[in-house]
Amino acid sequence: MTIVWRIFLSLLTANICLRIDYVLKWKWGEVFWLYWVLFAFMLGFNLGLILIIANKWIHGVKNPHDMNESKIKLILNLSLRIIK
Repeated sequence: MTIVWRIFLSLLTANICLRIDYVLKWKWGEVFWLYWVLFAFMLGFNLGLILIIANKWIHGVKNPHDMNESKIKLILNLSLRIIK
């Protein structure tokens, strides 16, 4: 695990524990703010990746003579890894 992931899990766990012990007078939605930030980042990253792959895929379908065989294999491998 990376240090960023460990810090994230520590903060999230601390927020939940403090809320359960009523140390924090927050609503449950406020306890999970760090999760929502991570979720928004992951969503944006994945949508960007999908757009990049779709762009490469469409470019390869419309102009197959511009792409050599290795690029097509690379795009197919990346697409299959994401689907898995």
